[in-house]
Amino acid sequence: MVVDSLVAATGARYELLGRLMSGGLTVAPSLVQMDGLQPESAALTQEGLKFIYMLSGKAHYRYASRGVCVGAGDALLFDASAPHGVERVEDAPVRYLCATFSLRP
Repeated sequence: MVVDSLVAATGARYELLGRLMSGGLTVAPSLVQMDGLQPESAALTQEGLKFIYMLSGKAHYRYASRGVCVGAGDALLFDASAPHGVERVEDAPVRYLCATFSLRP
């Protein structure tokens, strides 16, 4: 399922691959795709932890005040409450798997 609100906010295509709620934990994996267009925002915030695994392309990814260049085979794991997201596409198309882990209230 494509998540239209995130497409509009970031310029990327977010496809929700599933959603699992087990005990007090929610896991939401998605496939993110970006073409050569530059994202409109690198300042998303969410509750929980985020894991990203780059499948293809190359991008500059921002986390809080830090930035890192990531490409195919690279992975990131971080607290999603800090502003984060792709700042710049270096080599399109960019595709990565993203899983958000959060506690249910």
